[in-house]
Amino acid sequence: MRKIILAFILSLFVGIYFPQCTHTFTGYDSYGDGWNGASATITVNGMIVGQCDLLSGSSETVQFPATDGDLIKLDWISGSWDSEISWDVKDGGGSIISMGTWGTSAVGNAACPLATPCAALDYSQDFETGTTSMVATTNSGSNIAVDAIGANASLYGAHMQGNTSSYWYNPYNSGPDAFSSSPNHIAQISREICAPTKPNVTLTFDKKQTYTYNVTYSWFRVTINGIPVADVNGETYFNGSNNTWKTMTYDLSLYAGSNFILAFETCNKYYTGSTSAGMGGDASYIDNISIIQTAGSPPPGTPGVITGNTYPNSGEIVSYSISPVTDALDYTWTIPNGWMLVSPNGGLTIDVATSDTDGNISVIANNAVGSSSARIQSITTANSVTSYPYSTAFENESTDGTTASMTGFTFSENGWRNKTGDDGDWRTDVGGTGSSGTGPGTSTTGQSDHNPGTSSGKYIYMESSSPMYPTKEFHLWSPPYDLTSLTTPTLTFWYSLQSLSGASLALQLSTDNGNTWSSDLPFMCPTISNALVSSNMGSTWRQGFVDLTAYNNLSNVMFRFLGTTGTSYDSDICLDDIQLADAANSDIEVGEHLTLDGNNYSTANGIILSGTAAQNINSGGYNLRNLTINNPNGVTVTNNDLKIDGTLTLTSGVITTGGNKIIIADPSASSISNGSTTSFINGNLRREIGTNTDTYTFPIGNGTGASKYHRVDMINNNLSGVNHIDATVGDMPAGNLSALNMTQLGSDLVEVFDRQWQLTPNAQPSGGSYGINLYLNGVSGMVVDDNNFTVIKRDDGSTSYGDWRTHEATTSIPQSGEAGRTVASGYGQKTGFTTFSLFGFGGSGGSPLPIDLVSFDGKLVLELEPFVLLNWVVASQINNDYFSIERSENLEEWTQVGKVYGVGNTSTQMSYRWVDGNPRVGVSYYRLSQTDYDGRSESFAPIAITFTPEHKVLDKIVNYMGQEVNEYYKGMVLEVYTDGTYIKKYYE
Repeated sequence: MRKIILAFILSLFVGIYFPQCTHTFTGYDSYGDGWNGASATITVNGMIVGQCDLLSGSSETVQFPATDGDLIKLDWISGSWDSEISWDVKDGGGSIISMGTWGTSAVGNAACPLATPCAALDYSQDFETGTTSMVATTNSGSNIAVDAIGANASLYGAHMQGNTSSYWYNPYNSGPDAFSSSPNHIAQISREICAPTKPNVTLTFDKKQTYTYNVTYSWFRVTINGIPVADVNGETYFNGSNNTWKTMTYDLSLYAGSNFILAFETCNKYYTGSTSAGMGGDASYIDNISIIQTAGSPPPGTPGVITGNTYPNSGEIVSYSISPVTDALDYTWTIPNGWMLVSPNGGLTIDVATSDTDGNISVIANNAVGSSSARIQSITTANSVTSYPYSTAFENESTDGTTASMTGFTFSENGWRNKTGDDGDWRTDVGGTGSSGTGPGTSTTGQSDHNPGTSSGKYIYMESSSPMYPTKEFHLWSPPYDLTSLTTPTLTFWYSLQSLSGASLALQLSTDNGNTWSSDLPFMCPTISNALVSSNMGSTWRQGFVDLTAYNNLSNVMFRFLGTTGTSYDSDICLDDIQLADAANSDIEVGEHLTLDGNNYSTANGIILSGTAAQNINSGGYNLRNLTINNPNGVTVTNNDLKIDGTLTLTSGVITTGGNKIIIADPSASSISNGSTTSFINGNLRREIGTNTDTYTFPIGNGTGASKYHRVDMINNNLSGVNHIDATVGDMPAGNLSALNMTQLGSDLVEVFDRQWQLTPNAQPSGGSYGINLYLNGVSGMVVDDNNFTVIKRDDGSTSYGDWRTHEATTSIPQSGEAGRTVASGYGQKTGFTTFSLFGFGGSGGSPLPIDLVSFDGKLVLELEPFVLLNWVVASQINNDYFSIERSENLEEWTQVGKVYGVGNTSTQMSYRWVDGNPRVGVSYYRLSQTDYDGRSESFAPIAITFTPEHKVLDKIVNYMGQEVNEYYKGMVLEVYTDGTYIKKYYE
């Protein structure tokens, strides 16, 4: 440290000297490893008086005698790093005579100034002469001046500022840290004060501070005899946020009776005007210093800081206290409205019962002379939660900075708080934390929170970058919860714990306002049995669940989340969507695997499965009230059937039963909601039914893809004797189509589609009847056209296609073209059944059911005038009015070109022909349609006729899958000719 008495100070001491005094040489090494062989020999009037070798370290001091006016010189010996060497020489008064670097020999003349006498009281210093008898001490990183900038509405004041930013070190977030870490930036003006003769001593002065980039780059304090002292408000250190002129008051009565050194000290990073940031400089300005002494006992000083919980729970008993105040006889406390004092008022400590009201606690000190100013502490109370379901997603919080060591984050959400005593604060964030490989998602930007699930949605997290690892703890307290109105209280929350370095998350519970805490509570069963979750849980959001039924008789339950960083920065644990609800009347969202064992899951009003990966339900024979499937990754039922007492809602995702079944116990038809190609039951479903006329949907399938969804409806017509129906669906077993022996509306059914449903009741009906809707989604047949399919039925256990029946005599189907007989309606319908068994689709192979079409063909006749000859054979007719012949070039736009009348009703086979005397060149498609007397019509499969002036040679025949087939293939084909042309045809 170098002590500089500025030029305006030196003028006060000129001409007053001792004949001889001690001078000081100080050598410095900028690297801090000594002078590496160099040395300096000090001479006075040519005589050696000392030597500095600085064998190690950054400085060495050598003292030597000299008389005022003596000539001081230096003789140097070179070392290996002379460029690191600097020095200064101070006179007997501590002022620098000269300074320099290695090799400089001339120093100057010795001086022995008379020490400045102590300042008698009362003392004042307003700097208005532009000079001062105060001693200024600076270092390489600080400066002091008496100038107009330091004045408070006057000519001059003291201006204390930083200098170069070199040697400014972390930490500096508190005054003690800054003064300790960066001594090169300390500046001081001091004055010895003569011993006060009266007991009451008061220091006042005007102070203002400025700062550059950070308020913690500018610090100020007052010391007495080198010890920092507090002002009358109990404040010792002041940062750059105190940037207006303010009169400071200090009670110095403790120092009455003896001399003392008063010093004003600053620790500033940058000098004034070094930057345009902030206020342009890190500085403190001092003016109008006054020290007065008075006789007798004064009123007490303002009490010091009030200690106690500044964020208590509502209804909590809290103690607040202060340290004793000199000369105080008693103390008067004031508490917020609605609070209750539960201990006597007047002492250093009070006990109070808080309420829901925020406010201030204040205390004044009293004696016979008067009272002090009030010490005030602002208090916020955490109100008890009594309304449920309770939830918070932290969307109303302000987004905080990402500096790892930053503290002081305050939540706007009632009751959520960071507590002192840990290592860091939880704070809000959006879009992914600032470090890769940790926090939600797989990159640092644009990552979603859990709810609302967007990159702009907020969550809270712990920033674990340096210096917040390893094993740094972050404590988060919840508000208190009154659980006495809840039957099955349940806590759920979502968290992200993506860490390879061993970060961990724990949850604890307190029933005494946080005075004591439980051991860690398991919140990931059955996925993780340990209460402390320290595994890398991946980049997706995971869910915690805690059954609080054991605490439903308590009115004060709060939680503490404890996050602990691992060995590296990838420890950014996040929290979102914290909910506390009564599972007895609220739906509980579950994101993990689910095990039912009599816990809150099985007693919840409803469970919503919404995991970010596939989930399992281990039913264990327990029931659920209501269940919603909202997981596109799917759900699997394990370990026994899953019984749902209320409603099953299928929103998203397939639920797979395996060998188990879903049992819907509610007999109302509405007990299953939704069902679609993206959400259905892959497996076995049982539904309880009632005696009514409702339609019961069975949203079942035999796989997980959209084409595996094969819904069936049971249209109840007051069935009796049946309590429940089991439904499954699977592939149609192989069989012999030639064994089919059934008709519908007089037409033979010649094929069976590729799916088979089984409806099994607990007993066959004793009364009533029912209908069936079989859905066409994912079902295939040789020909699936309007009006050519119908519901068929055979006995359980049957393996023969010859057992399939239409039950036409006892059942009904919709009219031709109506829903239940068209592809557009999506299903086939038949009503009037009285027993249950196997169901499927039978098809007429493209023939409309009102007639039995044996054949329909045509040919091009190349006579002088070419024409097309069409022939068809009908085995039987029912209500047949006429046939229509239609022609098309593209199978999409059809034009009627002919009409042939039928015979109404006949079982006699009849042949028909029709001639198109004006065939079109190229490919023409001909379609036969039939119209009943009542105007209903049906169309049959088209045929293709090609009319080309030149002969073409057939090269090959391919189907629509590109496979080469022969002339016996049935279905749509392309006939490819050697000239590269092709014709689309339908082969029967």
